[in-house]
Amino acid sequence: MVTDSWYEVPGPFAFVKRLTDLVSLGYDVLWFEPDRVWFRHPLAWLVPYADSVGADVLLPSPTCQEPAPGSGVDPRPVHLDLIYIRSTPGTVRCMYQWVWYLSSAQVTSHDHVLSAEHFATALNKCLDYVSIRYLPTSAFPPFCAGRCGCNAGAPVGEPGTGSVLDANGTPTVSCAREQAREWVSMAFTCVHPVAARAAHMDAYTRLYNATVHPIGEEDYKQAFKEPYAFTLPWRRRRMHRRR
Repeated sequence: MVTDSWYEVPGPFAFVKRLTDLVSLGYDVLWFEPDRVWFRHPLAWLVPYADSVGADVLLPSPTCQEPAPGSGVDPRPVHLDLIYIRSTPGTVRCMYQWVWYLSSAQVTSHDHVLSAEHFATALNKCLDYVSIRYLPTSAFPPFCAGRCGCNAGAPVGEPGTGSVLDANGTPTVSCAREQAREWVSMAFTCVHPVAARAAHMDAYTRLYNATVHPIGEEDYKQAFKEPYAFTLPWRRRRMHRRR
């Protein structure tokens, strides 16, 4: 049983508690691991998508066939590497439910709390008051399933369980522009050794730049304004005093 104090908790359990702190303070939270490439602006894509499907929580699918809406959180073995949470009364309650579950005797100090067997158990208890949806796999393809992503629920290319780079670091796989242009983000958690992930991230960045367009070229000025760009009140007061 985990008995660490609230603010001095090492490892993944601390991560869940920090998420709980932020969500309970009224912040929407996007968290992801560093071995993920973003081909488009994350919030400029995620915020409108969450609005369109009425989602409080967004998760990546472990396979090219994302679970159907309302079917619950997929318990198949997978490591959680991305989560988007909106701050609502329901998600605050859900986060505390998650912390409570991780503090129970069902979870030992040796368990990895970001494994699906644990986060699925906790989040599935929230379905009565939180809308949990999976991200479309065409936009957030699991590299583990297909080297060129997913199309209509099926992997494109061989599973990404090994290196796809030649001796010069160039991808040995060619992804069609029609396929790559759908990508928003791709994670490389299946690549081993871990040291090889950076080379894969760089290679797929170059592949997208050459096949679709340079990353960051889109113009978000009209579609992505408030409330994400603002001047903090304390800064305005400070500037006023200096005058």
